[in-house]
Amino acid sequence: MLPGTREENAELYRLASPGTHADKASPPILIIRGTADTIVPWEQSRQFSEQLKKVGAPYQFITVKDAPHSFHLQPKQRDLRPAVLGFFDRYLKTSTKK
Repeated sequence: MLPGTREENAELYRLASPGTHADKASPPILIIRGTADTIVPWEQSRQFSEQLKKVGAPYQFITVKDAPHSFHLQPKQRDLRPAVLGFFDRYLKTSTKK
């Protein structure tokens, strides 16, 4: 928790935001969030993804309808395994072509 309000400590809040430090060289970021999340405000996820897009950082933003803050890769709403494995393949798999 940061001291004071965002208005009282604007610079501290700005520096604490991961979006502040994102750039084209940032590692790939996979954001998966449920629309029923009551822990992290929707606006924070939206702003973070918009900042990643703005600076050209590699990212993917997946929304899971009606899912809470914490869920596994196979929530009843959607099987996330193909999306997660696709993200890993895209960014983590090394090329075997010579």
